[in-house]
Amino acid sequence: MCARAADELGVSAMTVSKWRKRFMKSRLEGLADTDRPGRPKTILTLRELEREQLTRLGPSGEGSSHPGQYLDR
Repeated sequence: MCARAADELGVSAMTVSKWRKRFMKSRLEGLADTDRPGRPKTILTLRELEREQLTRLGPSGEGSSHPGQYLDR
C-alpha cells in the first residue's frame, strides 16, 4: 500500500509510512508541518517605490533603457 501511494505521489515508501503513522496517531493534526531546527527563513519585502527603483537600475546602478529588462533574471 505504501509503495503504490509513494509511486503516485513521487515520494519514498518510507515517507508515506511516516505519514500513515502520524495520521493514525493524531489524525489530520499529525500531518501538519512542524517547526524545523535552524535559522528561520527570512522574507525580503520591498515597498512599491523600492521595487520600482530596483527594476530600473542595471547591475552597475545606472538607469536602464528598458525598465523591465532585469525582472526576468
